[in-house]
Amino acid sequence: MDRILITGANRGIGLELVRLCAARGDKVFAGCRSLEQARELDVLSAQYPGQITIIALEITDATSVENCFKQIKNETNALDILINNAAIFAIGETLRTFDVEKAAQQWTVNAIGQMLVAQKALDLLKA
Repeated sequence: MDRILITGANRGIGLELVRLCAARGDKVFAGCRSLEQARELDVLSAQYPGQITIIALEITDATSVENCFKQIKNETNALDILINNAAIFAIGETLRTFDVEKAAQQWTVNAIGQMLVAQKALDLLKA
């Protein structure tokens, strides 16, 4: 049984990864930005009792990242795998419609947020 943190776990690829990992018997920490939008995760958690912990996680917020790892450390002393899946993409954007604020937000989520999570996960992954 692996101990896995999956970010962006409430939909799409992240949700499917939670489903696959839980089905094979792993302990999954499912990070998602909004617990209110995690209905499918709630269903999976009920289907795999004790295997899925749903955690509020906004990867661009250092306090949220810190709180996420406090919660993980309450349940385990190590992580085997980090799947840094959370990301955003401005659909349909072209050179003519380029928006500086959207681009900055994408950079913050897709690069800086990923590094914040990886940095906090490092000690648990080493363990």
